[in-house]
Amino acid sequence: MYAKLEMQKKYRVQYESELQKIITSNPSDTIILVEKYDETCIDCPADDIQIFVKNKLISYQKDVSQKRYTKAYEILTKNLMDSTGYYHLDIIVLKKEISEGSEWNTNPKKYGSDDCFGGDKIIYTVLYPKRKTESMYIKCWELDLTQN
Repeated sequence: MYAKLEMQKKYRVQYESELQKIITSNPSDTIILVEKYDETCIDCPADDIQIFVKNKLISYQKDVSQKRYTKAYEILTKNLMDSTGYYHLDIIVLKKEISEGSEWNTNPKKYGSDDCFGGDKIIYTVLYPKRKTESMYIKCWELDLTQN
């Protein structure tokens, strides 16, 4: 995983300024950054980057042929559903945990495990107001929808 993070530094410049603008223009909001890495690719950058702030989603999809990300911007519903009908359940769970003041990133096994075949490796980073940052790595989400 360390090699993937090193590779990501080279690609991060493509969305770094956008992330900084979001932080600057939303100083009192909590921002969630999601970086998804392909399980089968060694030393590769993230395939998918998602930045959530309020009900907005800015996503970057890796374009392998161009060695760049393509950017998309979307307004989500109040329930964090996008235009395709996909609910961002992981973000719903994290937002709930954050709003309740829990130490959401101290126990990744609460949300899933590494005991699965396939699955992306995901790093969630929460950027709080006043520059506090917390992250968590997880491989396989196993959401219990009855608890949320």
